[in-house]
Amino acid sequence: MELQDLENFSEEELLRLLEDPWTIKMMNLGQCFNGLQDFFWPLWKKLIGFSVLQLLVYHTCQFQYITERRAHIIVTALGVYLLLLQSNSTVNFVIPLINWAVFYISDQFMLGRNDRGKVCILISILSLIFWQVNLSAVAFSQIRGVIMIMCMKLISLTFDDLNPSMFENLAFVFNPSTVIFGPFIRLDQFRENFIRPNTTVKSLILVPIYSLIAFFFVFYSTCLTDFIPTDPQILGDFATAQSFRFSHFFVCYLSLTTALLGGFSFNFQVAGALQVEWPRSMGQVVVHWNYPMHQFLHQYVFRRVLSSGYALAMLASFAMSSILHGLNFQLSAVLTSLAFYAYVESIFRRKLSNFLGVCAMDRKCPEKCPHTHKENSFQALAINLIFTFLNIYHLIYLGMPFDGTLQETGYSFSHTISHWSRWNFSSHLIASFMLFLGLL
Repeated sequence: MELQDLENFSEEELLRLLEDPWTIKMMNLGQCFNGLQDFFWPLWKKLIGFSVLQLLVYHTCQFQYITERRAHIIVTALGVYLLLLQSNSTVNFVIPLINWAVFYISDQFMLGRNDRGKVCILISILSLIFWQVNLSAVAFSQIRGVIMIMCMKLISLTFDDLNPSMFENLAFVFNPSTVIFGPFIRLDQFRENFIRPNTTVKSLILVPIYSLIAFFFVFYSTCLTDFIPTDPQILGDFATAQSFRFSHFFVCYLSLTTALLGGFSFNFQVAGALQVEWPRSMGQVVVHWNYPMHQFLHQYVFRRVLSSGYALAMLASFAMSSILHGLNFQLSAVLTSLAFYAYVESIFRRKLSNFLGVCAMDRKCPEKCPHTHKENSFQALAINLIFTFLNIYHLIYLGMPFDGTLQETGYSFSHTISHWSRWNFSSHLIASFMLFLGLL
């Protein structure tokens, strides 16, 4: 029911309807749905249109109607123009270009050096801090995602010791199918897309499917969470946390749609919503939250610090993730907490599994494990279910500060602490107690 429909009711009927909370919620749902369509479909058509143009350009190059260099120039121009259309100001459009130029020129002086990758990481950190300090919070939030994806792509180039031509480098960074929302891709994935663009029937079928899934996630996040009761308070906090997670899944599946239509393989995956919403462990949440980001951090940070210790490697990975997302207390605190929870749970469940002889580790045991009670035993199912509910509790606790009130400017220290203090910091206390038991 929409507001204009109320004109057909008498005053008495109108008063009776407005006294019904369900009627009001349905009216709000209709308005929310219409507003969401006005936001989603123009954005979707723009991203899809530019991704299709990218695919056509590389198909044209494949049949040798244009040279590889011209194809890269056209794709770069498409990506830069898409950035211009998405930018609220000329400054937000120019900054990614300046950022790329600084990276590219600096990297030319580092070719052949063993510390090339480390220097690129340092430049990434400095550039993100520079823009965050010198731009308003709103302006930085608008370009943060673009800069983050750019930094990840360029860091991967340096650690893989690759030196593409300037035009290929530009197309790799600014191709329209990944420049706005990602996902992160490596140069070998980009080159495979360039040489053999993926246009299978399966990909064409998956595009509308993933588009509808993306729309469902943003519809649920924006509109349907209002139907979750707010009494008791934990349900309201659950709705807030889940709304934040589903808005993330929306971006993931929208980026997957553009990547597919841009010619990337249909085997490309970005997130596992089910594994996050029904988590076996916090480690599983970390992996399935964003596959490309996890692969980037694992390959270019975790593995290179692992020789100094597992705990330090995990801490370095999450620290890098915090920096890439922009230095913000709430996000950094949540990411650090995730690293702590995943590490603690891994230690505690390994000790518990060995003590009870049950397959209850943070990851599924191999078929030939030494435990007496296997994965499908009652003992294993019961213990794993308890940890699933505990991890859902952690997700509510970590996600409830993301209530949208300070999304554009960034969440403050006091905002985060005020939310966690309502729960008496119980999630952190539980994790600390598990660490104590795990180290006994």
